[in-house]
Amino acid sequence: MRALLYALFFVSGALGLVYELLWLRLFSGFFGVTLHATTAVIAAFLGGLALGAWRMGRRAPSASPLRTYAWLEVGIGVSALAVPFLVHWVGRHYAAFGFLGEGAAGTAVRFAIAAGVLLVPTTLMGATLPVLARCLSRRVEDAGAIVGRLYAVNTFGAVAGVLVATLVTVPKVGINKTHLAAVLLNLSVGAVALWASKRQKSSPEKAAVAASSLVPRPAKIAAVVVAASGFAALSAQVVWFRVVAVITEDTVYAFGVTLAAFLAGIGLGAEVLSRQAARAKQLWAWLGAAQVSIGCYLVVSPTLFRMLQEHLGSEIGNTWAASALLVPFGLASLTMYLPTFLMGATLPLAVQIAARAESDVARATGRIYACNTVGAIVGVLFAGLVAIPFWGLRGAVVVAALTSGAASLLAYRENGKSELPSLAGWAKYLFLPGIAVGAFVLSTGASQPFFRSPPSSKAVVFEREDSIGLVEVFREQSGILTLMSDRTHLWGSTAPRMVQSMRLQGYMPLLLHPSPKRVLEVGLGTGVQLGPAAIYDAVEHVQVVEISGAMVKAARHFSAESSGVLDSPKTNVAIADGRHFLRTSRDLYDVIVLGLFVPYRPSAGYLFTREMYATARARLEDGGLLVHWLPLDQLSPESLCSVMVTFLAVFPDAHLWEKGQYVALIGPKEQFRVDYAHFASSFRNESILPDLEKWELTDPLSFLASALMGPEAAAKLCAGAPQNTEDDLRIEFSRFDVASTRGKKRYRHAVANLSALLGARSFVVDRFDRMDARGSFVLGKYQEARRVALEGVLAQTQGEHAEAYRRFRMALKINSRDAIAVSEIGKYHAITDALEKKAAEKKSAAEKK
Repeated sequence: MRALLYALFFVSGALGLVYELLWLRLFSGFFGVTLHATTAVIAAFLGGLALGAWRMGRRAPSASPLRTYAWLEVGIGVSALAVPFLVHWVGRHYAAFGFLGEGAAGTAVRFAIAAGVLLVPTTLMGATLPVLARCLSRRVEDAGAIVGRLYAVNTFGAVAGVLVATLVTVPKVGINKTHLAAVLLNLSVGAVALWASKRQKSSPEKAAVAASSLVPRPAKIAAVVVAASGFAALSAQVVWFRVVAVITEDTVYAFGVTLAAFLAGIGLGAEVLSRQAARAKQLWAWLGAAQVSIGCYLVVSPTLFRMLQEHLGSEIGNTWAASALLVPFGLASLTMYLPTFLMGATLPLAVQIAARAESDVARATGRIYACNTVGAIVGVLFAGLVAIPFWGLRGAVVVAALTSGAASLLAYRENGKSELPSLAGWAKYLFLPGIAVGAFVLSTGASQPFFRSPPSSKAVVFEREDSIGLVEVFREQSGILTLMSDRTHLWGSTAPRMVQSMRLQGYMPLLLHPSPKRVLEVGLGTGVQLGPAAIYDAVEHVQVVEISGAMVKAARHFSAESSGVLDSPKTNVAIADGRHFLRTSRDLYDVIVLGLFVPYRPSAGYLFTREMYATARARLEDGGLLVHWLPLDQLSPESLCSVMVTFLAVFPDAHLWEKGQYVALIGPKEQFRVDYAHFASSFRNESILPDLEKWELTDPLSFLASALMGPEAAAKLCAGAPQNTEDDLRIEFSRFDVASTRGKKRYRHAVANLSALLGARSFVVDRFDRMDARGSFVLGKYQEARRVALEGVLAQTQGEHAEAYRRFRMALKINSRDAIAVSEIGKYHAITDALEKKAAEKKSAAEKK
C-alpha cells in the first residue's frame, strides 16, 4: 500500500508542474510575459499551495486520511478542468481594465485575477502533503523520514512532468490536449486512491491532538528557517536560470531541462537527508549547516558560472546540435547540484524538529511546507521585481546569501552547547566568514560578475540590468557603438552600413502607406529604425512598446543616428509586453511594426501566433498596414513557412519584402495597393529628402525592387505548413539548431530560407497603380539585379567568393545602384586594396634592407 501511495504522489507531482507550466502560458495570453506578469501568476499558484498546506495541516483527519487524499486529487482534476475556460472568460473581459503597465497596481490586479482563478485547485494541491504525512506516519519519530520521502517522490515527479511537457506533449499535441490529459490522469489518481482506501485495513483511531493557537518555540524557529530557505532558493533560481540560459542559448528546451536539474537536486537532497532526520541527534546543527553551506555557495557561484562560460561557452555552442538537452542539463546539474541538494534537505529536518515540538505530524508538515512556500513567493518577488532591477544579479545573490547566513545563525542558536560540536556544528566557523567576505566582495564589484568579460578592445559606455536581462553599449576602437544584451545578442550599431539598413527598414512601411499619421513599433533596439518616423512630417504620433526599460535607456546613446526619436514630442514610450499592450489598448494605428525578435527564445513564439496577428489587425485603422520583420538566420525553413501561412490566415493579401538576410511580412487590413505616383512624390518630401540623400535611398524604383512575392506565391511555397497558434506553438518548440547562429554555421538557415524564397520569387508590379510602361520596365530590371545580388550573397555565405564577386558585378551591370551589390563589391575592393597595400609595404621594407 505504501508503494502505491508513493507512486500516486509521484504522478501528482508531475501533474502539478504540468499544470503550473500550462497555466502560466494560458495567463500570458493576455497578461503578457514580462517578469511582473509571470511573477503574479507564480505567486498566486504558490500562494494557493501554502494556504492548502497550512489549512489541512490544522484539519487533517485522523480517520481515513487516504480517503481524504483521494477526494483531494479528484477535486484537483475537476477544478483544473475549469481553469482554461475561466482563463479565456477572464481574458475576454480583461481589456476593460485598459493598459495596466508593469507597476505595483498592474501586478496587484494580475495577482488578484490569477489567485481567483487558481485558488481552488492550488489549495487542494497544497493540502495533499500533510494528509499523506498523516496517512503514512502517525509516529512523531518518523515524521522527517516520511515527509522527506514524500517530498522527494513528489519532486522527482515534478522533474518527470516538466520534461514530458516540454519535450513531448506540448510540442506534439499542444497546450489544450496536454491539459486535458493531465486532468484525466489526475482523476485517475483520485480513483485509484479511492479504491485503495476501501481496501485499506482499518486501524484503531487515535485521538486527534487538540488544535492550539500556541505554537512551541522550536516549531516557530524551524518555520522561520525554512521560510528563509525558500526565499534563498527562489531568489537563486531566478538568477541561475538566467545565467544558464545565456551560456546555453536561451531556448524553451534549455529552460525545461534546467528546471528539471534544479528540481532533481532538491528531490535528491530530500530523499538522502530524510533517512537521517529521524535518528539525527543534532537536528538544529544539521539544519544550520545546510543553510550556511547554501549561503557560502551563493557568494562563490558568480565565479563558478563565469569560469564555465569563459572555458566552456564556445564548446557548448558548437556541440549544441548533438546534445541539445544533455549540455544544459549537465551544466545546470554541475552548477546547482550542491545548493539544491541542501535546499531539499532543509524540509525534512525542519519537519522533524516541528513534529517533535508539536507532537503532530500533519500540523508540523502543513506549517513547515506553508512557510517554505511563502518564503519562495517572497523570494521570487524580491529577486525579480526589486533586487535585479535595482542591484542586478549580484544584488539578488548577496541578499539570498545573507538570508541563508542569518537563518543558519538562528538554527545554531537553538542547537545550544549541551553537546560537543559535530561536523555540522563546525560548519558555522568554516563558512560564515566566507559568506560575509564574499557578500562584501560581490556588493563592491565594479562589473558584471556572472558573465565573461567583454573584449578589451571595447569600452563599456552603458551597463544596466533589469527584469529582462543585461543591456550594454560598447564603444569599439573605431568609435562605433554596439548595443548588446546578455553579451550574446547584437541589436544594432552605428556602423554606416547598419544605420543605412535600419533607416531603410524604418522608411519601408511609412512610404508604402499613403498617410501614416499614427505609428506603433513593438521592440525598440537602438531606435535607429524609428528615426524616419521622427522626422517625417506626415507622422503625428509614434508609440513605442519595449519590454525592457534598460533597452530604452541604452537607445539614448544612439540618438544621433535615430534622429532623437525618443526625445521627440510626438513619441510616447511604454515599458510593456507587446501582446499585452495591443490587447488592452483602445487606440488605432495606421502602421504597426513588429520588430526583429529572437524566435527560439522562451515565450517569443507568441509574437508569431495567429492570435497575435489578429490582435494587431484589430488595432489597425482602415487602410492600415502590419509589418513583421523576420530574421532568416534564426528560423528553420519549416518555421519560416509556418509563420508565413499563419500571417496569411489573418492577412490574406499579405506580401513579402526582403532586406538582405531579413524579410518583412506586410499585411494590409484590406488590399495591398500602392499608388506609385504618390509613393514616388513622397521621396521628394522636404522633411525626409535630406535624410534619404544622406543614406542613398532616394530612388523609389530601387526601393520597390525589394518586393519578393505576393500572397499566391507565398501560399504555394508554404502549402501544407501548420499554423503557429497559442495552443500549438510551432515556432517556440521548433527544434532549432542554435549552433547555426554561431561561427561558420551562422548563416546555414539564412542560406536555406533565402534559396527557397528566391526560387519562388514573383514580380508584384500589378499592385503598383499609376506606374507607366517605362517604370514597369525599369522596376523589372531592378528586381532582376536584386535577384542576382542575392544569389551572390548565397555564394558568399557558402565560401564561394569568386562566384559571389561575379554575381555582384553582374548585378551592377543591370542596376549600378543596387544597394547589396554596391556594398559587397566595396568590401571585396577594400580587402584587395588592403592586401595590395600590405604587399607594397613588405616589398618596400625588403628593398630598404
